[in-house]
Order: sequence, then C-alpha cells, then structure tokens
Amino acid sequence: MAKLKVVGIDAAFSEFGEIAKDSEGIAKMCVYDGAGVVADAVKRNIAALPTRDPKEHKRKPRGATPEEKAALLQGMGVATHRVGGGSV
Repeated sequence: MAKLKVVGIDAAFSEFGEIAKDSEGIAKMCVYDGAGVVADAVKRNIAALPTRDPKEHKRKPRGATPEEKAALLQGMGVATHRVGGGSV
C-alpha cells in the first residue's frame, strides 16, 4: 500500500485560515478595482462618440454635442468606498 507524507500542511491550512478572515475585504477591493476598469472603458467609449454641431436642426440628430460629451465624461467615475457598519 502506498504511503503519502505531507510536510507543512498545518502551516498551509493556517495560512488559508488567515486569508479566509480577510476574504470580505479582498472581495470588496476586487469589485472596486474592477469598477475602475469598467469606468475607464466607458470613458473611452464616451470620448469616441461622434459629435454634432448643436445648431443643427435635423429631425434625428446623430451624435452628442461637445458639451454633452464633456458632461458625460465629467460625471463618469467610481465613487470612493468606505467601510462602516458592515457595509461598503
């Protein structure tokens, strides 16, 4: 019969336990960092929107005015997070 001897397994499980204690904070940071990636992609797409002259009087205007694009870019971002009372 084969025999397996694992050295250091107690230390490894101890490390996993410490990581598990911090898992909620780690998950929250991952979500926050991921939101930054998404926000950057949205900003790039807003910047790529076609622009139009705001004085054009077409029935179906295409594109955003420069002012609309600027307002969208200014308003787009990720709010800072804070931890308190068990929530972020």
